[in-house]
Amino acid sequence: MPAGTIAATNKRRAIDRDLVRKESLVGAVTPARRTETAREVAERLGISPRTVRNIMAEPRAEFEARAAERRRRVLELRAEGLKLREIANEVGMTVGGVGTILHRAYNAEAARPAT
Repeated sequence: MPAGTIAATNKRRAIDRDLVRKESLVGAVTPARRTETAREVAERLGISPRTVRNIMAEPRAEFEARAAERRRRVLELRAEGLKLREIANEVGMTVGGVGTILHRAYNAEAARPAT
């Protein structure tokens, strides 16, 4: 392997370690949504977008809890009689996203055995 390639690899690893440290602290202290895309951060730091996504990713349990709460809220608002567009505006989603949640909920209900 050429010496320049080894130096570049070592530099990339050092940047990755620094990014992990910084993002770990930032993510723990301020769990806010990011303002830059993974591609923008990767270009700025000279690393791959996949590395950035892995570092910046929201923990799976938190994502699933947030998604479950959003699904519950959509179903609750629909039960109150709101239209899809009104629900979308209320929960900050697209109309298509609301429709998908409702469609999957209706299909899951239909698939349950009758008691």
